[in-house]
Amino acid sequence: MSGKADTTEALLLDLIRLTRAEFDMRCAAALTWDLEGHDDSIDARAYGLFTGLAVSYARPFVPGKRNPYGELKKPWSQFPGRADFAEHHRLLIDARNTLLAHNDLTPHRTPLVLLKWLGDKPAVTEQRTAIQAAGIPITRELCTFQQTRFSTRAREIAEELQKSLGWTGAEVNVDDELARVRQLSR
Repeated sequence: MSGKADTTEALLLDLIRLTRAEFDMRCAAALTWDLEGHDDSIDARAYGLFTGLAVSYARPFVPGKRNPYGELKKPWSQFPGRADFAEHHRLLIDARNTLLAHNDLTPHRTPLVLLKWLGDKPAVTEQRTAIQAAGIPITRELCTFQQTRFSTRAREIAEELQKSLGWTGAEVNVDDELARVRQLSR
């Protein structure tokens, strides 16, 4: 591939990743509003909301088996001067990777058999660590920060590509444009 085609392809891939990541951040931020009232909760609704939040937030940063675009590059996981953002970023991705999207061994969930729960019959359940909603406002701020910077960079890339590729009309399907650029560079 030529240098220009390499650069164009890289920009298109970044545009796709950032556009998808921006939407994921909007989803995660939206879920923080519903989760905020569930401090110390262990119920299924709270965990469902937390799972949606963590999976939405982590998706852009975690490689997928069938993701042809790849994950976001390292600088998007860095927060100079915001150690609180860095810590919540790490916690969300760790929760997604161990507790929420997989059945990894973790101290945050334990299967229990409650003997004689219903007379002489056992009940089976899973005990989970309570949701710590006190961290939700900073998580919302992190999601909004990420959403803003992803959106800003995506617009900058789109403007650069519009100039270099001569895009006209009302819209451009970026997946199709990536396929076209790859085909031309063969």
